[in-house]
Parts: sequence; C-alpha cells; structure tokens
Amino acid sequence: MKSEQRPRLKIRVIVKAAVAVAVCVLFIGMAVLEMRSLVQLQELQSQISYLQDTTDVIQTDVTNMEANIEATLEQESSLLETWSVQLQGCDFEAGTYQVLVSLVPKTYTDTMVTSIFFGTQEFALQQEGYIYSGVVTLPIDTEYDGNVTVLFSDGNKKNTEVLRNYQGFQSSVRSVLSGIMGKEPVYHDGQLTVKNDVTVNLEGNGKFSFDEFACVTEMNDEPVFVWDIVGGKSIPVEEYKAAFSNGQVQGNGEENSHESELENSDSADAENPNGADPNDAKPNGVEPNAAESNAAEPNSADSNGAVTGMPQTAKEVLGGITTSFPLDLELEVPAGSKVRIYLRAVTEENYRFEYDVFNAYTAETGDGFAEAATYYLSNYMMYDDKGAAWKVK
Repeated sequence: MKSEQRPRLKIRVIVKAAVAVAVCVLFIGMAVLEMRSLVQLQELQSQISYLQDTTDVIQTDVTNMEANIEATLEQESSLLETWSVQLQGCDFEAGTYQVLVSLVPKTYTDTMVTSIFFGTQEFALQQEGYIYSGVVTLPIDTEYDGNVTVLFSDGNKKNTEVLRNYQGFQSSVRSVLSGIMGKEPVYHDGQLTVKNDVTVNLEGNGKFSFDEFACVTEMNDEPVFVWDIVGGKSIPVEEYKAAFSNGQVQGNGEENSHESELENSDSADAENPNGADPNDAKPNGVEPNAAESNAAEPNSADSNGAVTGMPQTAKEVLGGITTSFPLDLELEVPAGSKVRIYLRAVTEENYRFEYDVFNAYTAETGDGFAEAATYYLSNYMMYDDKGAAWKVK
C-alpha cells in the first residue's frame, strides 16, 4: 500500500508545481500585456497631443491667412492709396483742436471734388496735384472714432469710404501718460515720508516727441522736489521754477482751464494703418517728389516702436517707455497742507501732460491724511501751448 501511495504523492506535488508555474506564467503574461498596453496608450496620447498641437497651428495659420486675405481685399477695394489725419493745434479755452487731413485717391480726375465728414459735419478739401488736403477745426467734446467718411464727387458719380482705422485725438491722448505708486506716503508728527517705487508709462504713439519727463512733488501748489525721470537725477527746484517762469507752469490746472470729460469727447492726430505719408504715394503711375524727414528713430526700439531701454533724452520717447524709479523723500509739512505728486511730460510743441499719482491734504490734527484723501486719484490733464487745460479724466 505504501508503495502505491508514494507515486500518487509525487503526482500531486508535480501537479501543484505545474499549477503554480502556470499561474506565475499567467501573471507574468498579464503584466507584460499591461505594460505593453500602457506603452501603447502613452504612444496614443502622444499622437493625440501632437495632432492637437498640429490642429492649433493649422487653425492659427488659417486665422492669419483669413486676416491677411481680408486686409488685402479691403486694401484692394479701398478708394484711397493713403491718408493721414494729424494734429495741428489745440485751443482748449475755445474747446477746439485742429487737424490736417491729407488724402491720396487711387484714381482721380481734374474735375473730382473731395470732402471729408466728421460725423455729420462736411469739410471741403483742396486739390493740389493728386493730393487732397485741408485743415479742419473740431470740438474737443465730440469723438469721431469710426465715424469719419470721405466723399468723392465727379459729376453725377459719387463714392464714399469710411476711415475704419481712424484713431481720434482723445483716443490718442488717453494712453499718453499714466503711473502708480507702490504704496501710500506716510504723514507722522508733521513730517511727510515717501519711500516708494513709482511705475510710469509714457507713450508718444508716434505722434508726440517730448522735451521733458519728470515727477514733481508739490506742497500747496509750490514745487518742493523735482525728479528727472529720463536723466535719473533730481533737478534743483529754483532751476526748475526759473525754466518755466513764462507762465506755462500752472499747478493742477484749476485756472485758465476748459475741462471736458474724455468719455464725451474726440478726434484727431490719427494716421492711416500703414503709416504712409501722402507725399510718398504714387497714383496712376505718377512719381511724387521726393520728401525728406528729419524725424529720428528711437534707440533700441522693438517691432512695435516701443523703446525697450531707457533713452538718453526725453526726445527719444517716440514709441513709448515704461520704467520704475525710487522716490525717497522726507519733508516737513504743516497740518492741513495740500500734497500733490504727479508726472509731467512736455512735448516739443509745448503741449503738457500731467498725471497725478498722489493728491491729498494732510490731517488738520494728528497723523495721516484728511478723509478726502485722493490716493490713486486719476487726475489727468493736458495743456495746450497757451497754458489752457483740458481734463482728460
């Protein structure tokens, strides 16, 4: 009997071992399959991601192509070879400004009459060769963005075209100057302390070139500290006051001002989208006279015309500049005094822009500022060359 049981035990052991091996092989096979599936899944995900990226690139290319085609079709269908509307002068006391309009049609005849509409106001343009031009006086309290139309009349034939990319005077001025202080100044025991970084942005917008760019601190409308932002140094107050003793410095513009809210106002100093000069155009194969320009390109300018490094002089601020500078002041200031810190930019035409970064009264008693403190006040003024003011916002 014992001899018969031994082979049976051996068989059982062999069967159990075979089953164990089979199970191990099965698990190994399943693990291999799972790993292979994971690898295939990762490859599939990579392919899907690549397809998504490719689709995004294709969509971007198609969008750019559509925009280029639309611009090309618009240019081809346009009646104008080029146009410009440039600021000629401001009279804020009268509430007006002037622009020089210049148009070059693609085709013209000696009998063609041209006029331009700002809103519903029509202004006739004078023909000189193939250029139609004229000086137009517009109200400061009306905006015309998207509402400027050119009319060509030749006998009974009339054609019109809207200047779609026209940017008005107010739109241009709105973004010229801005700034902000990192934190509010401190008034304690009769002393004003300013330890702050001031971030400023000045945009010439291709229309303004500047002679001065400074940060001025005033106490009761009298300058007490002047910082030359471009030069990176302080300017002696007496020197600063003497330089502008001709009446152009008028505090915050409370006197001799014609204030109009920007939200209700408009137009001028806009140029055609490609920035071409009408004198450089050539309709009907006519070669225009060569014109020279004395305007210098800004240093270190990027493709958008913005100055990427600090210019050596304010005159180089043609495209724009964004920078920060430290303002470190400790001044004895009586209680109830008006404290104003503002940015000041003056153009070559003697237009002046002033933007408040701080404007408040020190407390009558105790520390701090009066309840009417206007920190972060966006008091933004522009002055014409005669000193009259217009409140931008």
